[in-house]
Amino acid sequence: MNGFLSVFCGLHRIYIKGNTNIFKTITIKLSILLMMFMCFVSVTSVNAASNEVTVRLDGTNLQFDVPPQVINNRVMIPMRVIFEALNATVKWDDATLSITALSKNGDVVKLSIGNEYIYKNDRKVTIDSPPVSINGRTLVPVRVIAESLGRAVSYRSDSRTVIIEPVDTSKEDNLIEDTSINTSINTSINTTTPVPTEEAAYEKMIALKEQYPEGMAWTNGNVYAWNGGIYSRGYGCVGFAFILSDAAFGNLPARKHTDFNNIQVGDIVRINNDTHSVIILSTDDTNVTLAEGNYNSSIHWGRMFTLEHIKAVGDYIITRYPE
Repeated sequence: MNGFLSVFCGLHRIYIKGNTNIFKTITIKLSILLMMFMCFVSVTSVNAASNEVTVRLDGTNLQFDVPPQVINNRVMIPMRVIFEALNATVKWDDATLSITALSKNGDVVKLSIGNEYIYKNDRKVTIDSPPVSINGRTLVPVRVIAESLGRAVSYRSDSRTVIIEPVDTSKEDNLIEDTSINTSINTSINTTTPVPTEEAAYEKMIALKEQYPEGMAWTNGNVYAWNGGIYSRGYGCVGFAFILSDAAFGNLPARKHTDFNNIQVGDIVRINNDTHSVIILSTDDTNVTLAEGNYNSSIHWGRMFTLEHIKAVGDYIITRYPE
């Protein structure tokens, strides 16, 4: 039995004469192919939406003309948007493909396309995702830039959202300058402590984990006087760092330095524009593991930073190892 199959070609309808059964078969196959195509388009659209990254600053989503990209597991965003959102003046140099940003508190951040380092106030910091140019826009690593300008950054993997917010002042601590060292408060410390190995320093510190367990409340109300000099006592997170430091180093004198390529077990690192202290439990070629007090108002053991990250947020190191 013959019939006509009606199909569209562009804006025109075409009638094809032929066997009706064949037409039915063709129609069914075309319907299946159409449904498969629609499903593919739908899934593709959902996947594209699910891969989008949102960047939220102080509760407001930032808007971009070039969407954020994930490169080397780092979220990259247009440089002018992030700098200007953080109230920094930004300049672009066509000749050197470089960026210079000046924050409202005087910090200077410099970086350039393809270079795996930035300069913060003339201190060189290595990064693992250098700035790139995409569709005429320069993209920069959002965490490095925001933290270099004194902001806290977190990432919510469930919603693929980068959160930029002020540093929590409840995490800040106070360092009291040492004008007349008084070690009588800590009479249990051995005053003839030899310089420990890094392994011995770790064992001394980790032995205190039972006395100061994970999640134990620890705030600026906690104060400790230490034996290292420079400072006579510390409150909050630096107080906890001083406790672990004295356990490992006794009364060995402390000194400051900024050689972030020479971080050792037991070193105290001041981070986030000199507002928070962490102490190093272990280190390798790529990461450091920390202990800290007054992080979310409590004690924590085992938070990990990459070396690149701690270089980006670090201000200086307090060590008890001799030069």
